[in-house]
Amino acid sequence: MISQQKSQIIVGIALISSIAMFFVERIRQDSAYHLFADNRAIDGIPNLVNVMSNLPFVVVGLLGIRLCLTANISASLQKSRRPYLVFFLGVMLTGFGSGYYHLLPDNFTLLWDRMPLAVLSIALFCAVVSDCIHPKIGNRLLLPLIVLAISSASYWYYSELMGAGDLRPYILIQFLPMLLLPLILWLYDGNRHGCAFVWSVLGVYVLARIAESLDAEIYRYLRFISGHSIKHLLAGLSTWIVYTALKKRTA
Repeated sequence: MISQQKSQIIVGIALISSIAMFFVERIRQDSAYHLFADNRAIDGIPNLVNVMSNLPFVVVGLLGIRLCLTANISASLQKSRRPYLVFFLGVMLTGFGSGYYHLLPDNFTLLWDRMPLAVLSIALFCAVVSDCIHPKIGNRLLLPLIVLAISSASYWYYSELMGAGDLRPYILIQFLPMLLLPLILWLYDGNRHGCAFVWSVLGVYVLARIAESLDAEIYRYLRFISGHSIKHLLAGLSTWIVYTALKKRTA
């Protein structure tokens, strides 16, 4: 009964958040979004620092994929291998997608940045559900939520083409898991299930968002790196935390 009540709380919050989205005014893409503080072209490569700061995503993604595909893996990780594998695939593709976007910032290239970002957010959520609640639930949620994640980014791009840009579904898909993860860790004792690392991931994620919001201010102060590039590095650090935590769980 207690377990059922816990799941009802999580499902209730997800439903309320999803319904509330339809009552929020349409959120359009800020026209100044593509204007970053550090737009230096180095050796003929535009926005080089913002491009190269995505390298940690590619490295961690490849390391994580190799870890998830190895046969020498613990029984506990075996049950949640699929969502973690999708997570690291999303991390790697985010590195390429974000690098592509920063080479030529516009709505089309931003689409290829946002799709893998949405997927990795969903995959981490499903991995924690697998670890803390039940492996079958996390694995069954994975495919439909990935479809929703990709659809949310695609819908945003299509709505921009139609002149009525709408970020609401994408924002919901990306940030609702960040809201539900602490709740799951608290209700299901995430520390006992080996998910204590998620607290660090969430903390670094918040710092990354703060750095992003202070893009120009940080660049004016440091001059060699901007807040947006630091956001990439911090986000890459958060994925490294996931990788090192899983590595400890391998046999």
